[in-house]
Order: sequence, then structure tokens, then C-alpha cells
Amino acid sequence: GQRLVALAKDDPQLQVVAAIDAATNPLQGQDAGEVAGAGRLGIPIRYDIPTGLRVDALIDFSAPPGTMSVLPVCVDRRIPVVVATTGHTDAQKADIEAAAHHTAVLFAPNMSLVVNLLFKLVRLTAESLKGKGFDAEIVERHHRFKKDSPSGTAVRFGEIIQEVQGGHFVHG
Repeated sequence: GQRLVALAKDDPQLQVVAAIDAATNPLQGQDAGEVAGAGRLGIPIRYDIPTGLRVDALIDFSAPPGTMSVLPVCVDRRIPVVVATTGHTDAQKADIEAAAHHTAVLFAPNMSLVVNLLFKLVRLTAESLKGKGFDAEIVERHHRFKKDSPSGTAVRFGEIIQEVQGGHFVHG
């Protein structure tokens, strides 16, 4: 979220109108721009989306509980939502998909153009190697403080291969 705030400050086509975080976050009330190292924005970190505030889209790079706390508000107020958070349960994923019947939802484990191209290439590779006796192994490396393991990106690679070739996805 901090990176989004910093990038938006330098892009004249984007405007940060709210910065949402858990009510328990000790940064509540502090200026989002200052927290992001981008200078004062005049936007305090809050736990809710102020009623009456015009929001063109909500971008969620948080954690599953964060997604699930803002999703009903986005549905109620018809705010389009970008969910770039991973680690949701199957039930939470179903709720996110159901929200798409009421507001625009973009739900992806990774927003990188290169990674999304790689998703396509993995599908093409899995299709080309299907039935030829190849096994797939996904190895990922992250810093030791990474909160989700395997990452949503690695899980998506496994899902793509499983969709094409069948079998099951194993994490170990």
C-alpha cells in the first residue's frame, strides 16, 4: 500500500483519496504520504472508507482479512475493487467471485506484466509437454520474513499446470 501511495503521488492521472488499514494498526490517523515516505498528502490512514467519499476504485494489497473487510463496502457502494492479495481460503475466493456480480472485480495473484506473460507461457509449456512424461517443479525463493508461502504467484503456476495436465499440486 505504501508503494501505491508513493507512486500515485508522482502520477498526475492518479489521486489517493483514502488509505485504509486495520483499526488495530498503530499508524491510524497518521498521514499516508508521510508513512509512505512520499511527503504529506493530507490523507490520514483510516480503518474505513468515509461515507460520501467518491472512490473510483479500491486497490487491495493487504492480507485476506483486509480483503474481506473492504469487500462488502465495495459491493454495497459499487466501488470497483482490485484484489492483488493472496492466501484466501476457498470460501473467501468464492465471496470475491460473488462480489463480481455486483461490482467490477479484478482478482489476480500478481500484477506484474512479466509474471502475467509468464502465466501464459507456463500454460503453453504445460500443453506442449502434456503426456510426454515430464514432471513440473516450482522453486521459489524469498526473504525469510515473507508472510505467505508458497506465494500466490507460485500457487498460480501450479494451478495452471494442474489445469492443463491434471494430477495434483503438492507444496512441500
